[in-house]
Amino acid sequence: MNCQTAQEMVLAARLAGDAAPDEASAHARNCPACTEEIRRLTDTWAALAALPLLAPSPRVSRRLRRRIRWESARETVASVESWQRAALVGVGGFVLSFVLSLLVPYETMVALCQGIAPQVMPSPSAYLAAGSLYGLVPMVIVAAVQGGPPAALAGLVGVLEAAVVFLMVVIPYVVVACGFPPPLLVGFVGGMGLGALAGGAAAMTLRHRIAWA
Repeated sequence: MNCQTAQEMVLAARLAGDAAPDEASAHARNCPACTEEIRRLTDTWAALAALPLLAPSPRVSRRLRRRIRWESARETVASVESWQRAALVGVGGFVLSFVLSLLVPYETMVALCQGIAPQVMPSPSAYLAAGSLYGLVPMVIVAAVQGGPPAALAGLVGVLEAAVVFLMVVIPYVVVACGFPPPLLVGFVGGMGLGALAGGAAAMTLRHRIAWA
């Protein structure tokens, strides 16, 4: 048995609180170099174990957590894989939103929203609420059933990326498909964006809860 193997076996046994194999123990006893190396490492571990455990101050801890969140968000934004997942969710959301618009045309949904509470939902609010449904429902469904790990949208940054992709695809279709006046069109599209964000966040929360259940 060579020195390195004997040292590794003896040290591993001491860390585990077990007896080292006879061959390794015999080698360590009869080899001055191994005896000295094991003694030095054992003394070093003992010195390290005697050091007090220091906890960072609340201020340092908060700064460290902020830095970790920032670095995580930066890496997510720069990740091609993250944008690929977001594109899959965003395009899938558009497809479902398109199907929903065929089943319930935009004008019909706006009229329904206005009819539910005409006194508390004037025209701009009705367009905003109607648009949010065309973003919320599709994004909840697509993000919830997408394959992959529970954190498929990579946190809130991934939800934002998916909403951006969704809007980039859906806005040209909405502009062509409906004849809303520009101010109401802006409200309708804004509602779709808010709905997409809320749908992605809700689906991500649901997937996490299911994963931890």
